Amino acid sequence: MTTITAYEQQTLNTERFYDEAIQLAEADGDEILHSFVPEDHVHELINNTVDEGIDEG
Repeated sequence: MTTITAYEQQTLNTERFYDEAIQLAEADGDEILHSFVPEDHVHELINNTVDEGIDEG
């Protein structure tokens, strides 16, 4: 079993919060700009909170 730090847990909780908020806004008809590109190396570097990501802190 892999244990994550409090920082990593907070990052995941924040991500879930904003993902849900975006889904609600889109359901109301608001247009949201998305920057995620599947399998994009830069996205992975920025968002990889475990080993090398900028979000790691």
